[in-house]
Amino acid sequence: MNNSLTTSRQDITTNLELTAGQATEMGFLFMEGKRQAGGMEINESVATTRGIRLLMGFTVKVNGQEICSENFVGQKMGYSRDKVRKMVEESTFKGLEAYARRSNRPFHREATRAKLCQLLDESYYQQSDEAILDLLGRL
Repeated sequence: MNNSLTTSRQDITTNLELTAGQATEMGFLFMEGKRQAGGMEINESVATTRGIRLLMGFTVKVNGQEICSENFVGQKMGYSRDKVRKMVEESTFKGLEAYARRSNRPFHREATRAKLCQLLDESYYQQSDEAILDLLGRL
């Protein structure tokens, strides 16, 4: 993607740190962004136009190694932070489970799910929660 952003910034709706963006002549804005969650990096691709926001795909890396990747181009996958967070959780959990199996390592399902949920909740909601509390403190 051609990077038309001069500096990285936060998108209010997705809570993503935007890393690239490009507007098209047809009125779409394609954005790429990332979020950190402990040792995980979540990269999301989003398209938006006139009040419509679509998830194009996401990739999750743990300590630099790709764990999962989903592509929704052409599927008209509506974007909501809650929905994407749940999709990332399921895909990442399955990817971690498969990695453990391939590596012949033990996989503690409940502990892994709990830690994953904690990290994703912090990544998807903490910053926006802090902004709301800051705003309420100014009233």
